[in-house]
Formats: sequence, C-alpha cells, structure tokens
Amino acid sequence: GGSTAKRSKKNDTTNASSSSTNSTSTAPPPTAPPKIPIQSIAVMILLPPHYPRILLDQIMYIWMEDFGVSNIGFGISQLFSGRCNDNQYNTSVCIDIGWSSTMIVPMYQSKVILSSKTNIKRIPIGGRHMVNMLKYYMSYRQYNLMDQEIILQDILERLCYISLLNIWGEKDKVRDYDRDYLLPDYITTFHGQIQLPLSLQRRLVEDGGDENENDDGDDDDDDDDDEDVN
Repeated sequence: GGSTAKRSKKNDTTNASSSSTNSTSTAPPPTAPPKIPIQSIAVMILLPPHYPRILLDQIMYIWMEDFGVSNIGFGISQLFSGRCNDNQYNTSVCIDIGWSSTMIVPMYQSKVILSSKTNIKRIPIGGRHMVNMLKYYMSYRQYNLMDQEIILQDILERLCYISLLNIWGEKDKVRDYDRDYLLPDYITTFHGQIQLPLSLQRRLVEDGGDENENDDGDDDDDDDDDEDVN
C-alpha cells in the first residue's frame, strides 16, 4: 500500500511539471513576414540601344519560365540618366563609358533621337583602355604597375573625371584638383588612400586651413610625399 502511494505521488508531481512546461511552451511562434508571390512582381531591365532581338527573347524566357515573373519591361539605360538632368527643355547628350566601349546617345524632350542609326555613336574605347593608359604613364617613373590592374581601376574610379577646364599650359600653376594616391603596403592597409598634395597643404596653411586635411578623412602623412605634384 505504501509503494502505491509513493508511485501516485511521483505521478502527480510529474503531471504537474509536465503541465507547467506545456503552459510555458504553448507560446505562439514568431510570425514570418508575408511572402510576395513571384507572379505579382514586375521586372524593369535597362539595356543599351539597338540590343539584338535574339538576346531579348532569351532574357524574357529566363525571367518568365525559370523565375516565374509575369511582367517584364525594357528600357534604354542612357534615357534614365538623362531624366535626372535639371533642364527645362529635357534635352541632353549622355556619354556612357563602359568597360570596353562608350555609347553616345542624344535625347530631345526625354526621348532618344532614333531618326537614323548614325545618331547613336558607339566608340570602341572604354575603361579598359584607360586603365591600360594609366599602367603605361604611371609605371614610367618609379613603380611598375603593369600587373596592378585592381589598383589602377580604383584610381580610375575614384580620381578620374571629365573636365571642362583648359588644363593645358598650367604646369606652373597650383591646380586645386590635384590629389595624391597612397599605395597600400598590404601590411597595415589594403586599400589606397587619397590625400592633398604637399603644395595644396601649404596653400591651406597659408589660408589658415588644416594642413592635414585629406579627402578621405585620413590624417596620416607619408614620407614619400615630399615632392610637389605639378
């Protein structure tokens, strides 16, 4: 009789503990965000002008058959960049510099001029050719950068721009757009740093500015920057 009473007490305690754990574990799980059905998604794809029709059909087949998208729109990439221009006539010429070629697209009233195929120009010169030119000119003095394509591409993207100024014959003048690019040493730094050349730093000191002012917020000085950049 005593053993049965002990067993009943043990059963009561286990039932009580299981009921308490069930009460605590019955909390609703966190609800996942609602998923958007793929059939209700529209895709806008920007392409260069005069894109081949056979490639358009393949793009549409992949998006509709493989991904299940129901609506696809195609547009000219240069046209959307022209819409950002604050021009009351909505007229501009977009020069799109790619990796291997450059597209020149004229636009009038936010529309591409397609009266003839000669209006849109494609020049077989792009970023790849500019990087090769930087390899040649920057490897002339001190460093051999013929194999450093990643560094030169970073220089091209961060420092090169299209200038409308007449820079010819300004070698003896102080140019505000000059910058020094410090090469990484791959020990403490793995990315190039941009700073003002020494001539502009002296000019800032004369004007009451900060001589350690850099474009990227870096105040480090380099021993190799003792020469003026003309």
